[in-house]
Amino acid sequence: MFALSTLESVINQQWANTDWPFREELKNTLYNYLIEKGNSAPHFIRSKYAKLLVIIAKQDWPSQYPNFFINIIELLKSEPNQLIGLILLKTTSEELMGLQASFENGRKDEITRLLHQYIPVVFDSLNTILENLGTKPRHTATATPPPSPTHPTSAPSLPQQLATATFKPDSKALNKEALETVQHLFTWVQINQIPPSIIKAIFHFTNISSYAQVSIKTRYGSTGFYLF
Repeated sequence: MFALSTLESVINQQWANTDWPFREELKNTLYNYLIEKGNSAPHFIRSKYAKLLVIIAKQDWPSQYPNFFINIIELLKSEPNQLIGLILLKTTSEELMGLQASFENGRKDEITRLLHQYIPVVFDSLNTILENLGTKPRHTATATPPPSPTHPTSAPSLPQQLATATFKPDSKALNKEALETVQHLFTWVQINQIPPSIIKAIFHFTNISSYAQVSIKTRYGSTGFYLF
């Protein structure tokens, strides 16, 4: 963790003077780690890796890091990688649009404009994730099916089955990240960009009646409307 914190300081203070090949290699290393090991890594580790990518994007996106947000959208649409996509999206919202975010030379306006362009597809992806979470079982895994009783010798051992199984993230972690991400987006997204479908998805997910008056706290204050 100390090494990651040191790396964060280097990115914040010396990134512009760092050689381009190293910058590209670091982006790829951080991203590949999240894809390959992020689902099984401790929460604080994957969150730190996500933060490092976001603070790089804070300086490089879009001119020198054009696929940064496109990668996030693709992760949100890929079920095995949705947890990582949510963590990156929430971290992006916190680091780039949070109250403590600071920029220089009009960079804030550029970042804000870029993020607002992606809001429709972001909410569409979040809507799908929340609806799926409300209907799927908590734990799922894909593993080798049991062998035929007539061929007992062909059965793989338990360690082999575990090694080849693909475990999906615990839905509890997905629940937490999805709702926290929506919550933070609501602090800065323009109210006319919040589709009723995302509110309906939240009610569907939490098993609350779909006919209710909703109060949403945004940067413009609270507003209420009815869902049918």
